[in-house]
Amino acid sequence: MIFNDSSSKADARLEEVIEAIEKKDTGALKELFSKKVDEAEDFYAKAGILFNIFQDGVELWSFGSGQVNTHYYYGTEETNSRYIYIITSGGNEYMFFLYEITANTENPDEVGLYMLQVFTPEERATQFDWGDGKLYPGIWLSDELLKDAGTGNEG
Repeated sequence: MIFNDSSSKADARLEEVIEAIEKKDTGALKELFSKKVDEAEDFYAKAGILFNIFQDGVELWSFGSGQVNTHYYYGTEETNSRYIYIITSGGNEYMFFLYEITANTENPDEVGLYMLQVFTPEERATQFDWGDGKLYPGIWLSDELLKDAGTGNEG
């Protein structure tokens, strides 16, 4: 595993995500994801919830932490980035975790944003694990955000 820092690329990806959310553009948001998004559960419904949560737009965002990892195995190279940001909207703070496959020599269709996880800072200890156990294609919203949206669904 090789560690490197490409936070400027992650920042640019975050800005694309924010732009799609503020424009309520499901198509533009989906385009940021790899083809794995086709396996996502309820992508359009979760995008709609995300648009409602951020209907006031994003007032401020700041970098939390992150890393880029490159793995080599049997002639295949895969690089993924994992970055967390603090987002302020409507006076509330949220956390965005972006898990992105930035290179895959064996499966280039997997390149792109894999998961956007959104949760509150209070949920960080219970809802967030750097994508080690909770790694789903598409949009993953925390239990609290789903409860507030009145869906009764998980993740």
